Order: sequence, then structure tokens, then C-alpha cells
Amino acid sequence: MACVQLYAQSVESSEPYIGKRHRGFYLSLGFGSNQTNVTVDSKNFGYSTFKGSGIGMDIKIGGALAENLILHATILSHGATGPTVESDYWGFEELKTDNNVNISEGLVGGGLTYYIPENFFLSTSLGYGGFTFVNKREDFDVTTSNGLSYQIKAGKEWWVSPKWGIGLALYYHNTNCLNQAGYYAEERIKSHNFGILLNATLNGRKNFNLQSKEE
Repeated sequence: MACVQLYAQSVESSEPYIGKRHRGFYLSLGFGSNQTNVTVDSKNFGYSTFKGSGIGMDIKIGGALAENLILHATILSHGATGPTVESDYWGFEELKTDNNVNISEGLVGGGLTYYIPENFFLSTSLGYGGFTFVNKREDFDVTTSNGLSYQIKAGKEWWVSPKWGIGLALYYHNTNCLNQAGYYAEERIKSHNFGILLNATLNGRKNFNLQSKEE
């Protein structure tokens, strides 16, 4: 990421930078709601699903490879409190749990975001992700092994200042891992998550004039 920043900040521009363009440093902050759907196929405990809604967020920080094309690191997190549980092994059919039960999911990786002139954008991120299951009533807390995780995100922003854009975005997030952690080893866990976020981005470019430096 340091190399990306140095490159983005040192690109020569023949025109003055007056803002409202996706150049140089990039910071994206998203916060909103998500719908979680997690399936667990366990060797010892059969097939289970967890469904619910909760809070979602993502952070992306990086720099522009070219105008409107941004390379960034991505951190994503969301979850559901009191999800609905179905389980063949335990005989649950759409059992609504209380606030003592929580399932959360995250992603750490990197990706690309591209803007078109109308300030619509498409973003993809790929990395490692995993799950945490918590049941406070039973004093149960398990963090799974990590697996392949990706996010696809699309939205629209409006400029509210020369460097800040604010808008709305929709995303899909998927994680697929083979859990080998804790007492519940050898279980395949997959997720299908959908969310809507209020999105804010900071876009900046520090002015450098390479020609004047050489002179």
C-alpha cells in the first residue's frame, strides 16, 4: 500500500487539481444494515442454518492507480443478534433465539474500485474471512477457521465538497471455509449476505510537479 501511495501522489498532472475527482489517496467508510444467511454442514451435528439481520460496515483505504481506478485494502464486518436457527440434528425449525445469541462474520483482504463519470461505482474485494458464534446463556464462544471470502459492492455517490462524496451502496458478501477449530471440527460453513450502506469517501491528491523538480 505504501508503494501505491507513492505512485499515486507522484503522477504528473498538466492541470491544477480542484477536487471532485478520484485521484491519489482514497478512504471509503460504509455503515448500514445487512441480512445474514449462514449454513453449517457438520460431520457430527448435521445441517444447520442461521438467518437474521444486523449492522454491517466496511472500510477501504488505498490509492488511485489511475484516475477513477483505485487499489485498496478492505476490512468488512457484520453480524446478526438473535438469529433464527434451523437444525436437523437438534430438531429446530425456524427457532427464534434471543439477544444472548450472536453470529458475526468478517473479511480482511484487498480489492479494486472503479468509478464512472456519473459517480456510480463498482467495487470488488477478495481475502480471508471467518465466523464467530456466541451464546452468552450457555457460555459458548467459538471462532472458526478462515476461508476464502469476497465482497461485490455497487453504489452511487454525490459530491458534498471538493474531496468528500456521500451516497448509498448495495453489497453481496460470501465466505466459504472448512472449520477445523474448537470442538466442532470438520464442518463446512458458507454464507450469503446482502446489505445496504451509507457510503462516504475521501478522495485527495497531493500536488507534485515532477518537471519543476527536475529543473
